[in-house]
Amino acid sequence: MNLLLKYKKPLFILLTFITIPILMINLVSDSIPEGFSVLEGQREIGTGLPVKLIAQDEEIKSDIEEATFKAKLFGLIPIKNVSINIIPRTSLIPCGDTFGVRLFTEGVMVVGQSSISTAEGQKNPAELAGIKVKDIIIAADGKRVNTIEEITEIFEKSMGKPISLELKRKGVSYKTEIQPVKSITDGKYKVGLWVRDSTAGIGTLTFIDPKTGIFAGLGHGICDVDTGDIMPLMSGSIVKAEINGVIKGEKGAPGELIGVFDEDVEYGELLGNSQTGIYGIISDKKNLTLGEPIPVGGQTEVTEGEAYIMSNVGDGVKKYKIEIMKIMRGAGYTSKNMLIKVVDEELIEKTGGIVQGMSGSPIIQNGKLIGAVTHVLINEPTRGFGIFIENMIDDMKKTKK
Repeated sequence: MNLLLKYKKPLFILLTFITIPILMINLVSDSIPEGFSVLEGQREIGTGLPVKLIAQDEEIKSDIEEATFKAKLFGLIPIKNVSINIIPRTSLIPCGDTFGVRLFTEGVMVVGQSSISTAEGQKNPAELAGIKVKDIIIAADGKRVNTIEEITEIFEKSMGKPISLELKRKGVSYKTEIQPVKSITDGKYKVGLWVRDSTAGIGTLTFIDPKTGIFAGLGHGICDVDTGDIMPLMSGSIVKAEINGVIKGEKGAPGELIGVFDEDVEYGELLGNSQTGIYGIISDKKNLTLGEPIPVGGQTEVTEGEAYIMSNVGDGVKKYKIEIMKIMRGAGYTSKNMLIKVVDEELIEKTGGIVQGMSGSPIIQNGKLIGAVTHVLINEPTRGFGIFIENMIDDMKKTKK
């Protein structure tokens, strides 16, 4: 008994020293996300965890699309292998021009529901059919629908007969049936759905690929204002936007670029809308402020400190000084990879810092295009976030005519 007590404490300490590292390794291993994309030549990548990803091949070249990196705890203890997407080094034309964007959805997005006043009382056919906000209605009564007018006409002409619907929810297709009811308000057949089929707004062009003519802008996706979801793209375009005013950003009230669309000057066709921005093919360069291509910089080349952005806040594209305050590396940070601060007095005087419409403004550091402005901090308008350029390049590669 005395012998057991004598060794109980040392044994407990030994087991603790063994168990805690094992639990830490398992926890960290499960937290390491897949799907990193890095520019060729980068051999060591941060993850936002106490883990470094270190290349196993001698050289990471552009002729390979994927490479194996070893995840190491504290850069020392091997945990697991991770597959990394390799992006070729390239040079892109940084822009900074503002544009107007028009996006039309594939299908119609459900943004709300409401009850219908009928002779039998309040009814909600949409709820009974199991339809939820954020669902995408692709077809009704066997017909493809892409506009509010198309789906409204089908419901109004139903005479109360059940209508088959094809929908998508979180990317998964399913079918249901809905029965329109007659409204006592206007005598029309309705289902109690609020839907959206398009949107428009102002943003900033980030870059153009001189080899392919592909453009990228915004640095974040176009989302529905009600649901917050990325809007599914059917078609769209970017056009010239004349900036004729600025609402300055203040604490608690983000500012905004005020402009009008010039429908006669179409810059290009919209082909992609993702979490990292919008993408398409440029068709008109003569109305854009374009310089020479510059090399891109990978996330391991980005450093805290001085940089500048290119933006048009009403008097043409200009360069404005910013400071990169913090760098967040890892696949979990899709469009918020850098915490940035506007330090340019001229820009602060004009806009108060970062305002809506400046999203997509290219970020340049040490002569390289390293990212784009994506968000503003509402309570501190001189500060915001930026995305690594390689995240945008990775999605740009998926853009096809």
